[in-house]
Amino acid sequence: MPEIYRIFGFKIRFYSDDHEPIHVHIVGHDGAARFELIDGKFVLIESDHIKVSDLNRLQKSVNENVDIIVDRWHEYFDGK
Repeated sequence: MPEIYRIFGFKIRFYSDDHEPIHVHIVGHDGAARFELIDGKFVLIESDHIKVSDLNRLQKSVNENVDIIVDRWHEYFDGK
């Protein structure tokens, strides 16, 4: 599973068998979340056992890195 980066003790990654639309899985601190790219911004789709304050910081981070995430998605999945 391709890891894009780590921040605040969380891993931001794709799963090797992921599907459209572009999205990231975030795991860490005994929790998980999924953010999906909608109209150019990542939006929280689901979360489990991650504090709201952490979700807000994570959403800010993935949106600050949207270009990198989208590029990595295409590098990985378009080559499969």
